[in-house]
Amino acid sequence: MTYTIRESLWHDSPNDHPQNPKLSSFDRYRLEETCHHEASHVLAAHQLKIPLSRVSVIPGRESLGHTELKNRIDAFNPKTTGPNEVESWVRKHGMVALAGAAGSLGFSNSPNWQGASADLEALDSILMKVAPLQRDREMRAERLWEETKSLIRRDWRLVEAIADALVQHKTLDAKQVREIIEGAKQM
Repeated sequence: MTYTIRESLWHDSPNDHPQNPKLSSFDRYRLEETCHHEASHVLAAHQLKIPLSRVSVIPGRESLGHTELKNRIDAFNPKTTGPNEVESWVRKHGMVALAGAAGSLGFSNSPNWQGASADLEALDSILMKVAPLQRDREMRAERLWEETKSLIRRDWRLVEAIADALVQHKTLDAKQVREIIEGAKQM
């Protein structure tokens, strides 16, 4: 994610809460877009039963937000896994990687590919495990993109609930996310 929110507004002092009136309308928009981007990663992981550690919209040196899964993508070895498990793993993790762009599409009617550049690199790394040819990876990515957009569109109200909580709290753990999703499902 290469766009920036002024770092001076984002330190962890009590005066720098995300709803701080110092935020410009542009900064507020970018915060909300980032929250929807990360919330979409979280929802996809939840719906696909990939364990979550935490999600944060506290900017780092390389991104404005981060969704941390319990199982690292680079730790997967397709050579030690059966073919059906490999396809399932690739589908699920590929969809989680694309979910942030699907979330920005839902938020602004346009996917923020620049903001999802690290996600696209992760997707390519995932697909490289099963499709060494660029053409094959592109075809798989297109199918995953359509499936991911459908998942996020279907459960948009859950994305909104997670994004609203991220605006408020900046960081959520897995338990908090489960509670938010369950609460939103009951509404």
